[in-house]
Amino acid sequence: MIKNWLVSLVLSVFGLTWLPARTESRPIPTYRAPVNDYTGAFLAPVEAKKLNQELIAFEDSTGIQIAVCIEPTLGGESEFDRSLAIARGWGVGSKESNNGVLIYIALEDRAIFIQTGYGAEGFLPDAIAKRIVEEIMKPYFRQGRYYEGLRLAIQAIKSRGAEENFPKVKGQRGEEIPMWLIVLIVFVILFIMTRTPRKGGGLKGGGPVIFPPVSRGGGFSGWGGSAGGWGGFGGGGFGGGGAGGRW
Repeated sequence: MIKNWLVSLVLSVFGLTWLPARTESRPIPTYRAPVNDYTGAFLAPVEAKKLNQELIAFEDSTGIQIAVCIEPTLGGESEFDRSLAIARGWGVGSKESNNGVLIYIALEDRAIFIQTGYGAEGFLPDAIAKRIVEEIMKPYFRQGRYYEGLRLAIQAIKSRGAEENFPKVKGQRGEEIPMWLIVLIVFVILFIMTRTPRKGGGLKGGGPVIFPPVSRGGGFSGWGGSAGGWGGFGGGGFGGGGAGGRW
């Protein structure tokens, strides 16, 4: 009896060593904006631009970050696992409020999943996320009306979070450039330019020019007053809340 038990134990352990190693998840794609279409076919550029502007404005007013990730395929993973990995990898939402929402779509697999951060589960519970998937996204996607379905889904999520007032994600927008720094940089550039020798000898111009002529358009074309626009996500956490399905 004992001998048979030992043989079974040895065979079990030996068998485990020959099990295939668990396949690692695919790399997380690098986000470029709130809306990321990696298929090149789901959204037209102008449609993605409109949604990006809408989501950035919504974040500015509520502090809630909504991200969209559209991939060609799931790559063998489930829509839940893939969307959760991306939501966590990107850190959608703020680290303090965990108020991010990720809308994930795998085009060829016809898969959808809305992942909600810990802090977003209050205004977007699983039952509401499921209704958005079933009643909005699936019907439109089945007709090939991807932009309309995604836009209406985003509007539904926005309406749920419109009354929320989370702290804004720090470091998302470029900080304003101090005017004294702009003046100093311009002065240094102009000083160097006026001190550059000409081919015929001597220096360019009759002397240093402090201020350049201002164009009729006003201001400098490359200086917008802030260093960049949307800067990324804020490190929000996700626990697997949300809902999904396939159309």
